[in-house]
Amino acid sequence: TKPITKSVSEPAPKPISKPITKPITKPISSSTAESIAEKQVATPKRPTFGDKLKALMKSPDTTQAKIIGLTLNELSTEMNFSRVALMLISKDSSALSTRMSKGLEAESALSNLQIKMSQSGLIKNLLTKPQSLWVNSANFKKYEPLLPGIFRASSQSENFFLMSLFIGEKPIGLFFCDRTQKLDDDLYKTFKSNLLLSMKALTFLSQRTRNAKQPVTQ
Repeated sequence: TKPITKSVSEPAPKPISKPITKPITKPISSSTAESIAEKQVATPKRPTFGDKLKALMKSPDTTQAKIIGLTLNELSTEMNFSRVALMLISKDSSALSTRMSKGLEAESALSNLQIKMSQSGLIKNLLTKPQSLWVNSANFKKYEPLLPGIFRASSQSENFFLMSLFIGEKPIGLFFCDRTQKLDDDLYKTFKSNLLLSMKALTFLSQRTRNAKQPVTQ
């Protein structure tokens, strides 16, 4: 008979644990910290044309010329119109001529445009109330015979915006705007809304000036 032998099991080897090491973090430089802080600061809201008008109207020295100047800058700089012309009605209401502009050379035909009201056609109709018109390549042939020949020759454009300018119920002129980039619906809406805001500011200033001139009665 074979002797009975017991198998002796060896203890399982213990897993070798690796030493725990902490990640080495590099100190953040002051310039990096400043750039991170700048990104975390919210970008300030860009003032709208309405905001600019409100700020201007707070000044007691505000004039009609300043409001119109702000409007011209908005159309030219913020809305990127290549050419902006403001044609004003003469005191005797017999003519309409360019008095202020942006993007026009002094010698250009549009800068020196003068239209007789008796021959102004569609433009005279625009001056009956605050309203606008978008002439483009799709409808130019429709409006071409209704626009004064001198205006067509001076503007040399088939894509432009027109809008009458009023103070209260009194028409004072007409804005003309065009640009090299394509005109679109959003731009037209902004064009109209900004000029309506400008008219409200001009009307408010006119009323404020009139009230200031009235004698105080006790």
